[in-house]
Amino acid sequence: MESSYHVCRKLRFYETPEYFYLIPVDRSSGSDVQALSINRLTNEINVFYDTEAIERSIFADICYGIFGIIRLISGNHLILITEASRVGEIYSSGGDSIVYRMKNVRIIPYSNNHEASLSTKTTSMVLNDQQKAYNDRYLIMLQSILRMPGYYFSYSYDLSSTLQRTSRQSAPKNQRPLPLIESANMEFVWNRALLSQLTSETKFHYFCLPIICGFVAIHPQLLIKQRSFRWVLISRRSTNRCGTRWFARGINPDGYVANFIETEQLLLTDRNDRFAFVQIRGSIPLFWSQLPNLRYKPTFVVPKAPHIESYGHHVRRLAREHGRLCFVNLIGNKGSEGRLGKAFTDVVNDGNFNRGNDIPFVNFEWFDFHGECRRNGWQALNKLMDQIRSFIDEYGYYWWCSSNNSIQKIQQGVIRTNCIDSLDRTNVVQSLIGKYVLRKQMIQAGILSEFEMIESYPDLNSLFSNMWADHADVCSIQYAGTGALKSDFTRTGKRRLTGVIADGINSLIRYYKNNFEDGFRQDSIDLILGAYQVDEREGKQVKCPLQERNLVKIFFLPIFFLLSLGMFAWIIILYGNGLNIEQALYSLFWLAMSAICLIIMYYFGNEFADYPTLVKRRR
Repeated sequence: MESSYHVCRKLRFYETPEYFYLIPVDRSSGSDVQALSINRLTNEINVFYDTEAIERSIFADICYGIFGIIRLISGNHLILITEASRVGEIYSSGGDSIVYRMKNVRIIPYSNNHEASLSTKTTSMVLNDQQKAYNDRYLIMLQSILRMPGYYFSYSYDLSSTLQRTSRQSAPKNQRPLPLIESANMEFVWNRALLSQLTSETKFHYFCLPIICGFVAIHPQLLIKQRSFRWVLISRRSTNRCGTRWFARGINPDGYVANFIETEQLLLTDRNDRFAFVQIRGSIPLFWSQLPNLRYKPTFVVPKAPHIESYGHHVRRLAREHGRLCFVNLIGNKGSEGRLGKAFTDVVNDGNFNRGNDIPFVNFEWFDFHGECRRNGWQALNKLMDQIRSFIDEYGYYWWCSSNNSIQKIQQGVIRTNCIDSLDRTNVVQSLIGKYVLRKQMIQAGILSEFEMIESYPDLNSLFSNMWADHADVCSIQYAGTGALKSDFTRTGKRRLTGVIADGINSLIRYYKNNFEDGFRQDSIDLILGAYQVDEREGKQVKCPLQERNLVKIFFLPIFFLLSLGMFAWIIILYGNGLNIEQALYSLFWLAMSAICLIIMYYFGNEFADYPTLVKRRR
């Protein structure tokens, strides 16, 4: 069960006018390869063995690994991980499963500066001023998305795969460790596009460090009744149909949904038993959109489209990976959410009962989260757990028993939870499911008796709740731009006034970011995931899509609205009841300007929202 996969650990980075050299600090990774060389003039990559002359003569920087190589207008850029913090060790011994969180990167152009002649196999050019501006804009996008919280890596533990999946494909004991990239589930490898030049040839694979985006938390030492154990929470964000809250909704023709996250919790005991449980979330698997138009809640658009075909692709993929399926739908059953939910129900029923389409059966539970909790309080969630408990019990969890050195149980199905964003309501329900399964696993491990609850141990209960709430915040920041709503309930099991106020503030921040910043953020995601590839001729022989972003138009109307409202308020506060006719007319003028701005934004809001330009979205 120990790791059979490896990657080069820390690297010494050497830079000359013609070459980059990357030499492993630790040469014991199981590979005969000594070093990697990148020709800055021809873009050629090679491995070599004679490193002594380089190591004696050139100053070296230490980096944690290669994030990837990306082409911008000024040519190729090498991205190195320069700073990382240790999250913890998944297994308790051997140092073979340490997880790191990426904190900083260095983006290094192959060319020495923008003025230099860029000589490659295909082009030789000098950047003009417009190209430099576009290139700098692309660099800002890269830096912005690489600063987003939630990038993790390990040199020997496959974070992209579940424990159950890894156990099915472990290499034979006597076989030399394989490169980690060869075991990775590439759907969750966020630098897969940027590693393409290295993954193209097996001789480079030991330099390919898979990075996941999501959340990892490890609590190394918990003690109950003289039994020690560790608890791990891992979330993996899919690279397919990835994006921001209002630009990535629903499903694509290939069956991939927006905001798809696989969450796995691990229980590792002092007897070396290993337990795992997986659940997933994702946008409603229909073609639907909710594009920003400056309204607080843009209208849902569900076009007439072949929903069942893409839904079928989605369900078949989930069934192949996870087995039996239960979909838990938490959206409202009235209004626009109700209409969307009805369309979802119709497609599920079509897939279940129209046997001509060969789609695996899906158990479907629709629970109006807000409506039920409004009527019955948060105790209403007990009703939901009663509805789905039989599926959780039936699907089970993964258990590898150390004493038998064998797998005792496998998880045979998965709960897929969604709300509109698959964030806030979903977080609450997934944490309840996770706690229910953790208790079952701890009873199986002999840590708890059948009569004990997680809540019987306040420290454990607090740890569980806070780790799930931290996880909710990070996943929400990645998709919506702010921390999660309702996280006070996840942390404490109660709804408090401070939590309601915090939710209000976060909702306002979301409104601003989703309308005026998310076009840029969507472009950044499309750039790093390879959905858009920069052409070096942009700004000269080829039109650059960045020139379509009109920041003046985006910000002018909202700023003028705030200015008008501010002027009206200033006049009222300054003069109060002593307004003369001229001052009253001034105040009415600014009030009218505010109203006109609001009317324009209401009817033509999509023209003022920040839309992405690299990969087009319909306005």
